[in-house]
Amino acid sequence: MSATVGQRLAALEKRLKDMERASRLSHAALDNTALEVRDDSGSLRAIVGQQDDGTSGVNVVNGPPPPAPTPPTVEPALAALAISWDGTFADAVAAPLDWMRCEVHIGPDADYTPSQDTLRDTIETPQGGTVTVPLPYTEWFVKLRSRTTSGATSAATAAVAATPRKADTEDLTAGLITADLIAVDALTGKAITGGTITGSILRTATSGERVAINESSGNDIKLYDATGVLVATLDGSGLRLVGDNGSSMTLNPDSVYPYLQFSSEDGLSNATIRVAESTPGAANLELTCGAFTSGVYTDMRWRTILGSDYWVAERYTSTPSYKVLGGRVDLRPTHGTFGYMDNTGSTSVISRVVFSPGMGQVEARLRVEAPASDSSALYAQAAAGHTGYLMRLYDANAAAYRFAVDLAGNTDVNGVLNARNIATGTVTITPSAAHQSTSTIVSGLNVAGTTFRGYATANTTVVGVRSPLGGGAAGVTGVAVTSVSSTGLTVWVNRENTTATVVNWMVIGS
Repeated sequence: MSATVGQRLAALEKRLKDMERASRLSHAALDNTALEVRDDSGSLRAIVGQQDDGTSGVNVVNGPPPPAPTPPTVEPALAALAISWDGTFADAVAAPLDWMRCEVHIGPDADYTPSQDTLRDTIETPQGGTVTVPLPYTEWFVKLRSRTTSGATSAATAAVAATPRKADTEDLTAGLITADLIAVDALTGKAITGGTITGSILRTATSGERVAINESSGNDIKLYDATGVLVATLDGSGLRLVGDNGSSMTLNPDSVYPYLQFSSEDGLSNATIRVAESTPGAANLELTCGAFTSGVYTDMRWRTILGSDYWVAERYTSTPSYKVLGGRVDLRPTHGTFGYMDNTGSTSVISRVVFSPGMGQVEARLRVEAPASDSSALYAQAAAGHTGYLMRLYDANAAAYRFAVDLAGNTDVNGVLNARNIATGTVTITPSAAHQSTSTIVSGLNVAGTTFRGYATANTTVVGVRSPLGGGAAGVTGVAVTSVSSTGLTVWVNRENTTATVVNWMVIGS
């Protein structure tokens, strides 16, 4: 049955009374927003919930200025001032609930205005406290002021003047200072023994010739000369020494291989001594000169390597990659090599002499240009007991020895022997009449020697008298030479007819 109008009004009245009696925020929520709290004048005093920076919480703003603290008690301390606040406020008011801290300000005169520059310390509890502020030995003026959580500050207290106390004999007797920390702006004395000094600058003077430790917070040791020029630096990267002319030496242990570098005055040329590990565990010593220009290369260098059982000196370029170009010495346990190498091109050029036990092997053309003397320009001597050849020349193309001299001096020439003291040739002589000696002159020779001998023989198969005189004989009856000299000879022939005769001749000088 449907409810009457009166019943419905009674039900609504009951629900309204229940809502009035219930807590207004028992089921309330602030979804991604904030609740603002304002005072009776409408000024914003707090923000509850989502803040402008994305955080959530209670942010007190626009709070009233807090009461000023009572003036501090200031006592001189050793190179500092001890500043105390008793936790009370001006006019004996109580600490407000939004009070945050008591600021300690120190200035050089009584009329300064407290600011971030004069803030030296804070007291974080309304019960008061004492702070010690290190200061130079001059008069200082201390003021206090309160600050709230909303950032409001009170008026500053009246300035209280005091001067830090200097140390006297009672402060520095043996064993008197036992604190773990001494905080001062300046410490003057003759000796500090034992303990640890952390985070300080130590130097023998402020200018001129001096030693400085941790200057400019560089975590280093610096040495200056009498003119104030930096001449030595020791830091985490190594040691650097600078000469009067600006040249320098740098010892760097942090490189892949530790090295000592010598630099020119302008720093453009560097020579190095370094340790290299060509194989695991090796400690090879490498000396490299500064770069120089040669031909098309602008980075040529000489280097010497004292390696694991070897020694090398060579001239090289690193453009575009490591290449040897020039003289090279390579010493090994079994041999030593002295020569020239050029592997900058597609084909390597190597000329060298390799010395091994009892042997020197020349891998190049050999040219001897001996100076003038009464000794042999080229001399070879075999030791007593030698049984091999004295000399042999081998032709690899023909796979044969072309010249050989054995121990007895026997000489074998596998080829044509040309000697300046020997001349040979051939002439053709036509006799003027049968049984008539006919000659021809050979000239234009240049036979070496002082005594000359000539020889001749006919190139014929009919030798001697072949038939009685007038009987059609054709034999060669004689061949001879006369007038033998370095420039020529006369060759004679006699035969039984007038047939042209080929004669081979030879002149030997001695």
